[in-house]
Amino acid sequence: MYIDEAFLQSALNSLKKVIFSSFHFAMPGIVETYDSETGLAAVQPALRRRTSDGKILTAPLLQEVPVFLPAADFSVSSGMPCLLIFMDFCLDGWLQSGKPVLPPSPRQHDWSDAVALVGFAPAFPPPQQ
Repeated sequence: MYIDEAFLQSALNSLKKVIFSSFHFAMPGIVETYDSETGLAAVQPALRRRTSDGKILTAPLLQEVPVFLPAADFSVSSGMPCLLIFMDFCLDGWLQSGKPVLPPSPRQHDWSDAVALVGFAPAFPPPQQ
């Protein structure tokens, strides 16, 4: 049985899309409540999704989410280490409104949707500039 290369590529791309759409690497959220004693928050994911049949889904409120707070020095300078997080979905709409939105682009896990958490550092001190 011969399988056409274009058909196989299309099938693999469809499978990849299904698999990737189930991943959750990073997403902006909105803090609903925060407990400063435990450092835990209830956070509403801020990006909605459209299913293949057109339904709009809102993620559930996430409970007991550990909150990252930067060190006392909030200034950012060249050479500082950071944690890059590549968002699950296009951030453009959320960055413009700050409210839950449908992403304006279908891109997922894209370089252009990275955010940096400054203050995330290796165990050793970074080199002084």
